[in-house]
Amino acid sequence: MSVERILGDVKDLQRANEYLKSQVRVMKEIIEGADGAMPRHCKSCKYFIQHYTKYDDYHYGELDCGHCVVRGKGIKNRSAKHATDNVCEFYEMGEYGK
Repeated sequence: MSVERILGDVKDLQRANEYLKSQVRVMKEIIEGADGAMPRHCKSCKYFIQHYTKYDDYHYGELDCGHCVVRGKGIKNRSAKHATDNVCEFYEMGEYGK
């Protein structure tokens, strides 16, 4: 191995380490939340209705979207939302119908 290749590998590792550190910071924000609150995202909201697709006679698969029964409109794409996003003012943790 040449010295240049080792130095390149070290720089790649340093960049990867910085990225991982930033992800740890984000995860801490998600876990701890603002003022100790749980993260607010659609999937954990009691007003979110999950959408499914039927892929054969007996099986259904979860889609990456759903809708909000409080707002009464629109499809929320969960993949476009980050767990630290404040989704809306109607958020309540729980399951629909409970």
